[in-house]
Amino acid sequence: MHILTSASLALATAAVCVTTAEAVVTQRVKNACRSEYYAFCSAHAVPSAGLRSCMRGVQDQLSPRCLKELVAAGEVSQDEARSYNARQRKAQR
Repeated sequence: MHILTSASLALATAAVCVTTAEAVVTQRVKNACRSEYYAFCSAHAVPSAGLRSCMRGVQDQLSPRCLKELVAAGEVSQDEARSYNARQRKAQR
């Protein structure tokens, strides 16, 4: 049985941000999105299409910090971020 370390789980968090298994994930993305991985998508293998799909499915629950780093890494477009922010503002009203 393989036991995942914190470092392995941090890498898992970042897997959502990759377009292919070979893509490089920044430490900033790993740090920013760690809690979202644990809260919503930790059942998915790293890296996997399932993990990426899961994180996209919970996009409205991503923290602003995670979203910001995903945009900076090029994994989320500015348009997607604007849509997310608009939905967040509307939900807060």
